[in-house]
Amino acid sequence: SIMGRVRNRGFESGVWFLLAFFLLGPMENIVDPLTPVLAEVEKDAGEGGKRPLPDFGRDSYTLSLWVRTAGDGSLFAKTAPAGNWVPGGKTIFIEQGRVVLDIGWVGASKGEQRIDDGQWHNVVLTGPFPQIIYIDGKWDSESSLEPTPDRTGHVYKLGYTASDFPEQDERALTGALDEIRLFGRVLRTDELSLLMDPEAASDLPG
Repeated sequence: SIMGRVRNRGFESGVWFLLAFFLLGPMENIVDPLTPVLAEVEKDAGEGGKRPLPDFGRDSYTLSLWVRTAGDGSLFAKTAPAGNWVPGGKTIFIEQGRVVLDIGWVGASKGEQRIDDGQWHNVVLTGPFPQIIYIDGKWDSESSLEPTPDRTGHVYKLGYTASDFPEQDERALTGALDEIRLFGRVLRTDELSLLMDPEAASDLPG
């Protein structure tokens, strides 16, 4: 899996990734902190014959992250590097304390559990179809949005989606993200519980 840690804005400044990549500075100055890291991972995966990074519209995947916030805002997105929200973009964000998955110009699905209590929560998204969200190891919502292949040029983003989306006061996350993991498969139910333990999660195959 790919794993990283982000603390910035309210995210307490700085970005840290494993895989021997270390980037410093406020996220305002790092428009797209994930892409340089993941591009190198994709390159190495291709040369070594390993599994490439998943396409969020075609390939099986599990995205796991920890978030601590008392507000709303974006968690993770794959979309255009700058500007407005676009067709085919994918994002998960917090709205009124609940996790929302949105696929641009396709639809959205909103969970039930509130996570805007200032405590750490594990958020997991599996796909591409159906799309299931788990909060702290428990099922939260399931949707059957039509998956669309990732668009050429779209990039990974943490804590921010687009200049006009989500359509709420807090578009960028104010809080902290940690233990961001991306797997090229849907984890089994018994494996999802291991994500609650960082040491155990590190042993999960990608």
